[in-house]
Amino acid sequence: MPELVLKTPTATCPIFVQPGLRRRLVNLIGGLGAFEGMVVITDRTVARHHLDSIEGSLLQPLHIIIIPEGESSKSLGEYERVMGELLQKKLGRDFLLIAFGGGVVGDLAGYIAATYKRGVPYLQLPTTLLAQVDSSVGGKVGINHPLGKNLIGTLYHPKAVVIDPEFLLTLPRREIISGFAEVVKHAFLKKDSFFADLKIRLPIFLERDWDGIERVILHALSVKAELVEKDEEDRGVRHYLNLGHTFGHALEQATGFGALRHGEAVVLGMAAAFQASFLSGRVAKPEVEEALAMLEILGSEILAPPVDLASVMKGMEVDKKRKKDALVFVLPTSIGAVEIVENLDEKIIRDSLGFALSWVSELKTKKVEE
Repeated sequence: MPELVLKTPTATCPIFVQPGLRRRLVNLIGGLGAFEGMVVITDRTVARHHLDSIEGSLLQPLHIIIIPEGESSKSLGEYERVMGELLQKKLGRDFLLIAFGGGVVGDLAGYIAATYKRGVPYLQLPTTLLAQVDSSVGGKVGINHPLGKNLIGTLYHPKAVVIDPEFLLTLPRREIISGFAEVVKHAFLKKDSFFADLKIRLPIFLERDWDGIERVILHALSVKAELVEKDEEDRGVRHYLNLGHTFGHALEQATGFGALRHGEAVVLGMAAAFQASFLSGRVAKPEVEEALAMLEILGSEILAPPVDLASVMKGMEVDKKRKKDALVFVLPTSIGAVEIVENLDEKIIRDSLGFALSWVSELKTKKVEE
């Protein structure tokens, strides 16, 4: 039985979360329907560490397509290359595509599934924490454009999401930090007993003590699922999931996709969002300090590259959340509540970005001195 089921007007998506699920894929897939073979899209690192562990559970004929690691694979060029490889295999529409990897693999493979011959079924099998707690669920798929992140895409839900926390055992520390950025974001959106527990457990998780990680994954996904079910097309409350992302995406673009991991940029973006909310009179200082104390656990691990604020501001001009001439921000009014804000004063935007960059730099200096 799935731990969660995401239900929207266009899809029903079961979400399975349990250690060792990759060894029982054949049973899970059998419950999703009949397929004429499978295609696995993965990257080189995941293939090296984990491909052997799932091949025995997959249907034949089986085709493996390997893409380069990193954000650069979410490109028109890589999309065209993979699509061409599928077309050359003369596959119909009855195979199951499996997105086996992190957020980049999931976004690219999901977009290919949505557009190959007008759509084929696919399964999300996420291997990174960020993908397990966020990007694998909700149906957003797509690729980047040189002008900005995630500007080309659509909504296309997987047949199921299969989450095996054992994949986290091989995850580099930097990817762990990146994943917990989204966990913290979800905790900021819904303050409950989980928030207090996370403040205690977060440093322990960062040392690879994974006891209790299933609860963390399920909590994060339940927060996201609740918002997606209310607003599948991202025209209202689903925007709340973009807390820190308007700032964060612009930082990713300005520093060159890959210099900052997505989650690292989101940490900086959330620090900037809390500061912008404070400067615009929306949130009290004690709430900002409490949020920064949580973010500091992650921020002290981030080495931010040099950033030109003018480039960051320019990157915001093509943000996909922009409405006509107005930038759209999600700003906290407290821990546990946010609001959607348009036409935020440009000086507040600049000052908040500068604050976040200075904040993370000071954290790094402090850590070195210790």
